[in-house]
Amino acid sequence: MNSKTLLLVAGALALAWSVVVFVGKKEEKAEGANSWSVKTEGGKSTKKQTEHGKEKMPPRAKKGDKGDVRVNSGLSDAPAAAAESADQKATGEMLQEILRLAKELGMSQEQAERHWRLRRFIEGGGEADRKSALRLAREMRLSKDRRDREAALQALGWGGAAALPEITEMLADVDPEIAEAAFNEWTTAFNELQDDEMRCEIIAAAASSFDNETHMDSVMLELTKVDKAMALETIAKIIQSPESTATGAACAKAIYEHMMDKSYSSVKEVLDDAKIANSPSPMGDDTGRLEWMMYGGTEMDVENVQPAEPLEEHPPAVLPDN
Repeated sequence: MNSKTLLLVAGALALAWSVVVFVGKKEEKAEGANSWSVKTEGGKSTKKQTEHGKEKMPPRAKKGDKGDVRVNSGLSDAPAAAAESADQKATGEMLQEILRLAKELGMSQEQAERHWRLRRFIEGGGEADRKSALRLAREMRLSKDRRDREAALQALGWGGAAALPEITEMLADVDPEIAEAAFNEWTTAFNELQDDEMRCEIIAAAASSFDNETHMDSVMLELTKVDKAMALETIAKIIQSPESTATGAACAKAIYEHMMDKSYSSVKEVLDDAKIANSPSPMGDDTGRLEWMMYGGTEMDVENVQPAEPLEEHPPAVLPDN
């Protein structure tokens, strides 16, 4: 092959190579117009869409398309999914406990759920739990099923003085065992009360709630521990109230006779005694004028009598002659 031929061949090869390089660059440019380029930022690889070498923002989500907004904003569904899974697990465990309780007590799932919730409220021990337990117990105490009433009484007893009105009503329960338990809870809750007026109101309510004479005597005996005038006014209220049971009225008269050491005659006399007990004492103390009149004083004497001046020293003793 002569030199002229070699030059022609070399020129043809050079031209072919130039064409290959030109076509390759054109395809690379076209391919990179909307490609994802890899960049390194802080040692981490990230992908950003580019358009002709410039960064391009991801397409906007359509208005109202919450799924696109969540994905394009980069937020993860993992926390929400975990919370949902935890809720489902807790619900499943609760259902299992309710079903187990229903089987154990031989009751419907709905009834067992009320018992389960009442137990959980009591175990919680917080103020919100206490209010929820009392609210549920007030409903359950009216049930015909003694198991519901028994559970309600336990919750009401846990509620203390705040549940006294409901406990007082349960003193008349048709089941003797529940009525006896209610009296024990009533006594405990009543002792928490410090206000005499509130004590008298609860005693008056008890007088119209049940007929157990032994328990009623114990209830009326509490009147001896409050202000005397208030106690006498409460006795008069119980005796003349049409809502009071026969046992309540009879026990009220009996406690009046015990307190005043005289026979009962009328409601008017009880109220008169209450007024006297509520008046200032002629002896200078707060025992009332009743004591003065019991020892022979009259109403006129009460108005005119003055407290005696205390002696500064005792007079000398007079000794009998030998």
